[in-house]
Amino acid sequence: MASADESGGQKPADSPRQFHSFPDGDIVLRSVDEVEFRVDSVILRRSSAFFADLLSLPAPPTPDEIVSSPIDHQDPEALKLTENSVVLDLLFRLIYYLDPEMPEIPDSEADKVSFLVAVHKLQITHLAVKETVARIYSTFSALRAWALAVKFHDIIERKAAFKRLLVDSVNVLAEVEQVEELDEISARAVLRLHRLQQKALTEAAVLLKRYPVACAKHDTAKFWESLRAIWRDRPFANDAYAESRCSDIVMGLNCDECSTQFRTRGQSGIRYMTRETVESLLRATIEEESEGAAGAR
Repeated sequence: MASADESGGQKPADSPRQFHSFPDGDIVLRSVDEVEFRVDSVILRRSSAFFADLLSLPAPPTPDEIVSSPIDHQDPEALKLTENSVVLDLLFRLIYYLDPEMPEIPDSEADKVSFLVAVHKLQITHLAVKETVARIYSTFSALRAWALAVKFHDIIERKAAFKRLLVDSVNVLAEVEQVEELDEISARAVLRLHRLQQKALTEAAVLLKRYPVACAKHDTAKFWESLRAIWRDRPFANDAYAESRCSDIVMGLNCDECSTQFRTRGQSGIRYMTRETVESLLRATIEEESEGAAGAR
């Protein structure tokens, strides 16, 4: 927190963890909540295209830029950023990569989004930062993660989010009003997302009608119908094709013929072929959706 100086004003506080304020750092960055971080400009330039450009300027940027001009004459190096200390602390810990373990991501939803904004704005490509971005996206609902990925032009996370939408068979239109980030995305893009998802689910349902195998003791392919029943609602979910789960379903029929058919054809054939065919459809649909990235906004 900021403390009062002798003149009665607010004195900027040191960073909450001295771990990332170095006495020999050659640049001071000040968060929006008045916390100072003394860090190394060479590391910032190597980690961020934004800082590489900024720190090559012969003079401080104008107030119209994202980073303001020096805010006081006592410390002309200090550059004020629009990020808060929680976001900056996490960024610097990741960039310096000195923690023995990956730092925890923020608990606050606002701080999570602010972190994504900062990474996008500062153009940080550090591997540890990318990994943390993925961890943060995974905490959001699939539809919100997709909307944020579209907003920040993150094609990798966009694909990951769309895969989750397919795997979990999320009802996109039913959740639209719950995701405020969709307000910044065109209705056409959202409808395209919905259509692609429904198209994939329909095609998956058609695929599940393949490979009919009948049991001699039943008039219908009883064990195959039982397997299809567990795949129908979530055809893209890998756990639905787990051998143990499928085996439990078949064994529950209490039919020796069904059990034999499953062991000889289901485990090595039908289950595998169905999973591989559906996964191929999944990959193709994800690529098709990502090809529309340019027009998603």
